[in-house]
Amino acid sequence: ILDGYSAVAKSVLVVGCPHDGSHYNTGNFKARKRVLALRELIEQFNIDPKSLRIEWIGNQESDRLVKIFNEMNES
Repeated sequence: ILDGYSAVAKSVLVVGCPHDGSHYNTGNFKARKRVLALRELIEQFNIDPKSLRIEWIGNQESDRLVKIFNEMNES
């Protein structure tokens, strides 16, 4: 994530499986905690913490993923 910002990424999206029915709940929990901590860190470097986003997207939600990409590109 930090490499993305150091390479001048405008925003970073972390995507995981939805919580319901996923056997990756522990990983999802850790990822969410790390993203929240990184938001605080990047803010200290004058990077908008809203530019780091985490979403839970299922394999049938390609339209939603496109919408998220577009939202992030517009901001």
